[in-house]
Amino acid sequence: MMLSAVIMGIFAVLGIKSLAVFGYIAIPSIVFLSLGTAARSVQTIGGWQELFNYVPLQPIDLLSGITIVIGTWILSTATCIADIMRYGKSKKDVITASTIGLLGGNTLMISCGAIAGVAMNDGDLINVLLSFGLVFPSLLLLTTNIFHHKWCETSIPHH
Repeated sequence: MMLSAVIMGIFAVLGIKSLAVFGYIAIPSIVFLSLGTAARSVQTIGGWQELFNYVPLQPIDLLSGITIVIGTWILSTATCIADIMRYGKSKKDVITASTIGLLGGNTLMISCGAIAGVAMNDGDLINVLLSFGLVFPSLLLLTTNIFHHKWCETSIPHH
């Protein structure tokens, strides 16, 4: 984690333009790591059929399931869309980016997380990556995504 702190410090000193570099690393890394982890998790559990045959030891009740789904979408719309909207140059850009980001990106990340969580019996992406021996990618993921998100929330002026 010391290396992560040093990397974050260097980019902080370089200024706001260096945030673009983080974006070019952070976004593709989370997408490729999530897709790769989901694919490897499916192989680990024994294929898609085994994944679809999964029955949890303690099923949740219907209301808990509804709460999880609605809560996930509320959190996503409250954080993701609001963040996207403040940088949009037009209403059309905001609607397009929000739709693609929320429906495409959020659904992809939730699906990959669910697949890896079920197959590996662990809902934490970092733990799953570490169980596959992917120490460097998990550190890269933590460093770039956490810093990228925090920097966006604190450093970029709101319009």
